[in-house]
Amino acid sequence: MKYRILTAALALALTLSACGGEPELEVKADWDVLSGKEGPIVERWNGEAAPELIAGEDYGELIPYIGGESEPNMWERSYYYGLATRDGVIVTAPVYTDVSNITWYDQLSTHSCDTLILRSAVELPEPPAEEWMSAYDDRYGLAASDGSWYTGQIYTDLVATSKAGALLFDLDGDAVMLSPEGRELWRWDASALPLKDFAPGRTYWESAQSTGPVMRWISSWDADGNPDEQYVDLRDGSVCDEPTEFMEQYLDYSGYDGRSRYDEGWFTVDGSELTIMPDSGGEISVELPPEAGSDPYPDIDGDRMLLRLTDGEYLLMDFDGNVLLRSGEYLQWFYLAGGDAPRLPYSLEYVQDEEDVYLGVPTVYSRDGEELFTVTGSVEQWGDRFIIADEDSYRVTDLEGRDLLRLTRWTTSDIPANN
Repeated sequence: MKYRILTAALALALTLSACGGEPELEVKADWDVLSGKEGPIVERWNGEAAPELIAGEDYGELIPYIGGESEPNMWERSYYYGLATRDGVIVTAPVYTDVSNITWYDQLSTHSCDTLILRSAVELPEPPAEEWMSAYDDRYGLAASDGSWYTGQIYTDLVATSKAGALLFDLDGDAVMLSPEGRELWRWDASALPLKDFAPGRTYWESAQSTGPVMRWISSWDADGNPDEQYVDLRDGSVCDEPTEFMEQYLDYSGYDGRSRYDEGWFTVDGSELTIMPDSGGEISVELPPEAGSDPYPDIDGDRMLLRLTDGEYLLMDFDGNVLLRSGEYLQWFYLAGGDAPRLPYSLEYVQDEEDVYLGVPTVYSRDGEELFTVTGSVEQWGDRFIIADEDSYRVTDLEGRDLLRLTRWTTSDIPANN
């Protein structure tokens, strides 16, 4: 990720200038060079886009929007995000390299809360040792989903997110645990970090495994593949070499008993009969179509499911066994990056343009199987909004594809790169 930031400096400078930021390069984009395209839909909070979030009580729910990108090739592309109101009013320039929520797992399901995690990039004080290395470093900040509080980008590393909040390193090398409300729960001094080989600047996704409010820290593996591990209660920062009884409840993955898990319950498949057991109670039986085969493994979300048939087709079905959509393309649910709206399904195919660049072409459907829209580009679902980068524009839309915010994508113009 940090490597891709290096390639994006010019794109970010162009975008910041076009969207009201204050980049080092003074670049003014002339949108009149674009002909035959829908123009921008832009409204800025108090008439300007702040260089970063300014905490306030009046925004309402904030959502990310795309305002720039690092690479034209989808396999290497990173987007730059700003924050906007739910109605599409721009609050900040696109100064963040990622916007997400605090998300965690317990031994059964995925959970999240509304707290925003904002990642940005800063230029390193010294050039990198090797040309291929990034000249930028990450910074992180936490903010309320309505912008009422904001820590600022004062953290260098995000170690783990959990039910208890987020564990980060600050600029002094201290490890700091913040609650979802932005309150400091505890702190480890940089000179007395209690975990083995625990330090800023390393890769944490393999070493820091969090479940509920518990983090399992793996400092190394021996020659036989056995981990050297410690356990942290993220509520108070206590560390132990063996999990406590409290921790065991989050680390115990037994009890499946032949059942399969989805985020909101359990299911079993016996022949053509699917039995669904939601966590909310009750039991639902669904007769699957014969062409589902012996191992259909349904992808269940709420009161809908996606099913792969033996001939390679995909179905969207309800719990009454009704087929709402049949598609020859792979159907999947959007990952719900924020908010709590029902997820929508989409299909995705890839096409090559005349320069042999692969482009994604997602088609979005309602939960009743109605085709809503198709774009050439990318679509993310954030609650009841879509964040879109298509061939011509960066957009925020409602779930039916109606634009609330639209910025002209600078890569669609014929402006030479050195201009």
